[in-house]
Amino acid sequence: MVGNDLHWLARRLQRVADRLPERMAVGQRTLALTILEAEIEATPVDTARARSNWQMFLDTPVFEDIDPYVPYPEYSQANGAAADEQANVEPTLQAARAVLTAHQPGQTIYIVNAVQSKRGYHYLSALNYGHSRQAPSFFIQLALATAVATYLLTPTSLLED
Repeated sequence: MVGNDLHWLARRLQRVADRLPERMAVGQRTLALTILEAEIEATPVDTARARSNWQMFLDTPVFEDIDPYVPYPEYSQANGAAADEQANVEPTLQAARAVLTAHQPGQTIYIVNAVQSKRGYHYLSALNYGHSRQAPSFFIQLALATAVATYLLTPTSLLED
């Protein structure tokens, strides 16, 4: 009887082990999208360049400044009141989802924002250090911590059949 139970347990553990890489990859993709969405939502909006420049890459990050999906006039500062401020959220997430369709177990997912100012400095760093009144200092770290906590509090199981 014990031999049968051990044989059953060995088969069950093998099934779990066989599925583990894909389940880990699903968790990795879910966490990456959760983080990206939190970062996008937390990013202050003036021209929408900073918000649209949240990008996702597999294996190798690319530090390229892109134009906003839906640009705003400079100094319009939608400041959360305008529905248009959300116009860049979904296209940015759609671009990330498109990248993730190619994600395989074991690949590294990079989340990058390389938005530059007209003067050539890393604009997002300035925003993160309090340059904008629309977001608190260190909004990137706050959004990251919130996203990770949200992900960790979501019930999932790597062991389910």
